[in-house]
Amino acid sequence: MTENLTTITKDWQISRLLEELPEYTTELGICLTRLTYFVYCGRQDLLDLMPISSLFYRTSFLVWLHEHSPVEYQFPQEWMPQIDLNLLDVLYKGELVECASAKLTKLDVIRWLLSPALNGSLDLSNESDCKLLSTFGAAFFRSHKHLTLSGDVQREASEVTDISSPDLAIPINKLAHWIWRSRKDLQNAFPLQTLYSQALYMHWLLSSGVEQLNLASYAVRQFDREHLNGPSPLFPAMSRIAHLMWQSNPDYPAEKDDKHAQANYADWFKNCVSAEFGVAKSVADVPTMNISNVEDRNHVECLKVTEHKLNGLNILGAMSGDFGLGEHARTTAMAALNADIPTSLISFANIQSEHNYNDNSLNSNISNTANHKATVFVGAPYSLIPQLSRTWDALHTDSYKIYFGAWELENLPPIDKEQIEFFFDEAWAQSRFQYACLEKQLRMPVTYMPLAIREAPAIKFQRFQFGLPERRFLFLYTFDGSSGLSRKNPFASIESFRAAFPNGSEPVGLVLKTKNISNEPAGALLREMASNDSRIFLIEANFSKEETYGLQSVCDAYISLHRAEGFGMTIAEAMLLEKPTIATNYSGNTDFCLPDTCCLVDYKLIPIEPGEYRFSEGQKWADADIDSAAAHMRNLVSDRQLAARIGMAGAQYVRDNHSLASVGARMKSRTAEIMALLA
Repeated sequence: MTENLTTITKDWQISRLLEELPEYTTELGICLTRLTYFVYCGRQDLLDLMPISSLFYRTSFLVWLHEHSPVEYQFPQEWMPQIDLNLLDVLYKGELVECASAKLTKLDVIRWLLSPALNGSLDLSNESDCKLLSTFGAAFFRSHKHLTLSGDVQREASEVTDISSPDLAIPINKLAHWIWRSRKDLQNAFPLQTLYSQALYMHWLLSSGVEQLNLASYAVRQFDREHLNGPSPLFPAMSRIAHLMWQSNPDYPAEKDDKHAQANYADWFKNCVSAEFGVAKSVADVPTMNISNVEDRNHVECLKVTEHKLNGLNILGAMSGDFGLGEHARTTAMAALNADIPTSLISFANIQSEHNYNDNSLNSNISNTANHKATVFVGAPYSLIPQLSRTWDALHTDSYKIYFGAWELENLPPIDKEQIEFFFDEAWAQSRFQYACLEKQLRMPVTYMPLAIREAPAIKFQRFQFGLPERRFLFLYTFDGSSGLSRKNPFASIESFRAAFPNGSEPVGLVLKTKNISNEPAGALLREMASNDSRIFLIEANFSKEETYGLQSVCDAYISLHRAEGFGMTIAEAMLLEKPTIATNYSGNTDFCLPDTCCLVDYKLIPIEPGEYRFSEGQKWADADIDSAAAHMRNLVSDRQLAARIGMAGAQYVRDNHSLASVGARMKSRTAEIMALLA
């Protein structure tokens, strides 16, 4: 009976997930389902690019989903809307851009709109760019299984361009040139002004580009095995592909006119290079593009789900991620293991390309087996759908599902509330601030479960390793630009530092350690502000956890004038290292930032401006008082006993309340209660 009930529950949830939302219909008669709507709402790039209140953009989103979902999401394909692109071509026929020699359909424009490579490189007011888009727009799109080009277009693709050097072993045809023109990164890497750069480009295209671009076989039709392995016109002793690599690598023998050297190189290439680099296979055996041939490097490998569940927790998270949620997942797992809770760890896939995934501290504990009665999902709302699609079997079982995510504002966005309530049975809140937010909005149990902070390893670092000066009192702030520069608010730290030490001669410094600010509109402003003061040290780099601890250890104090934090992990880490800390007296960090453990900065609540933060319409956050922060900075520099006292008090509080042992005990108690409910 229990098994039948579980099956009914699963089928009911799938049925609700695939339910059509009538308010989001399209010209094709296709509705967005709850699942596709969840996908859309989880992607800030789609939200910015395609407002689905517009029928055109709604259809654009469905085209994007149809082309991308097989690679980016792992839900069964029958759950995704099926779209006939030929019907779209007919439906959206019509010239949209005045261009003498190219007619652009709306589908062309949709592809241009959805491809960063295309819309970043092609100007639709330029005639030659319009021709490139109309002829080969689909070739630069993510999936090409639907791509069919006429024989005339295929013949045009194979024509050799005027820029191709006559001495090039494999000439640059129009398709190769158009690919180059569509990518700024390729133009910068391969200027194509010399034989060497042309050879390098063709070498890249044949050995890597074919797979990166998912080009169908017709696109490399002339580069088949017979052609590549045939004799080079200039050096018959070499195959064309061997000659190309000879041309493109200056480390090979310089005497390229030497027939003996050519013969030796040809033998070496035949016996070693093809096997070592897989050139022949990667180029000559490219099949007609089918999505099943695309290697999914993001999938959770060998995920196993056992039928008979044990008491304990499955913990899903970015176990190797070098970023905040990755550390959240690791310390949650470490706390559970420390408390001897039966635990299985499942490591999330890499879906956030701006981050590194190099932390291997828990590799030996990762089983990717969901064999316990409760499952904890550690992640942000925006990663929920992509990760659930890859770990569906782990969550779509009779396990009790717990959401343990990040949110920094006073109110949960409606879409996040809907998704959490749809997929989960309980939510854990990482701070009392977050608990107040979740408890008032979610129709499910909410448990306060503070984050654990692990002790820093005993590794000695020196300031010179980070390019920092000796004999200065250094304030540190570390933050990730992808978390939102407006929310992290490093600008307030700069203003406070300058207000506290206006002369410029004081023996002080401000260290700003960041990453991922290049794509942030305010990134350029931050660099400019830092460059205008020689006492400010801006470090842009991806650090390992040990390097992060090392940087914290060589600085004297920590400052965070954030506008909102769900918890404030870097603040707690610095406090555990006995660093006196200055922080905004608002949001999640107030769990451990108390009057005797931290220098609390006054603030006022201000409205969040449109576009400043994801789903923040109508909400407020803190604006730290510059004078209050500046006074604290001066006090820490002038009164070292005060600094030491605050540092020790902060470390003791974090050690007592946020250690692996403390959080593990709390987690064990709640897990026992859940197991009793499920018995």
